[in-house]
Amino acid sequence: KFIPPLSKEKMPTIIYLGVLSKDKGVEDALKCFALLNKKGKFQFWVVGKPETESYGDHIKKMTKKLGLDKKVKFWGFVTQEKKFDLLAKSHVLINPSIHEGWGLVNIEANSVGTPIVSYKSAGLIDSVKEGISGIICRENTPENMAEIVTNLLNYKEKYQILILGAVSLSK
Repeated sequence: KFIPPLSKEKMPTIIYLGVLSKDKGVEDALKCFALLNKKGKFQFWVVGKPETESYGDHIKKMTKKLGLDKKVKFWGFVTQEKKFDLLAKSHVLINPSIHEGWGLVNIEANSVGTPIVSYKSAGLIDSVKEGISGIICRENTPENMAEIVTNLLNYKEKYQILILGAVSLSK
């Protein structure tokens, strides 16, 4: 069993975890990061490997075009231990995938006290319990996702409720 660190990162940290592919939503994750970056001080982590080398190059170019090249940390593929460490230190996992079988990354994040902000898509609506372990977007857009993340982090009481619900649900 993994024991999470005692605290989150000092700076609000938003994480994306998964294969870097269009259908998993990494492009929308970057657009969400760009919107959040305009609203305050955040750090952004992308964990996972690109589905192809050329798509990885595309994502790096997109990151630079969005002005995030110094703000996004690309971790690549990491060990299980490192994955859970990064999830535990993050404040929110965003999951903008347009379709999932179920969304295991959501439960993994929940298990270390990290709530989810997710697109409303098949699979994700099963692994995110609205208002308990995370929040499901009304609209599957980076704008709606960024708005929800901002509101969640500004509403500390709701955030703490989601942390407790996330851990409880993951069990």
